[in-house]
Amino acid sequence: MSASRLLLAISGLIIWSSAFVALYVALSVGCAAGIHQQQALGMNALTALLAALILIHLAALGGLQWYALVSWRKRRDPTRSNGFLAILTCLVTAVSIVSLLFIGLPVVLVVPCV
Repeated sequence: MSASRLLLAISGLIIWSSAFVALYVALSVGCAAGIHQQQALGMNALTALLAALILIHLAALGGLQWYALVSWRKRRDPTRSNGFLAILTCLVTAVSIVSLLFIGLPVVLVVPCV
């Protein structure tokens, strides 16, 4: 079991935490700077920025999930550590995607900077 495979197994959570921090920072700075008072893409600019951040992180998680699924299907022996880590990576990434959608849902439903 190598360190790079372990890092790959938790990368979904790393990407999710990156999204969480980026959304929190963008919301805080955007509200302080008054970005929410401008319009972009038919909505306020801050909502558009937050939605873009969510989509970027979802794309990264989707790519990681695709890579993990390909690795899982290529495994030769699921009882060895490579098979286990491929399955673990798939599950952790799936949980990260669901978590990102859960924290991203209020972005489109709630008005920022109230």
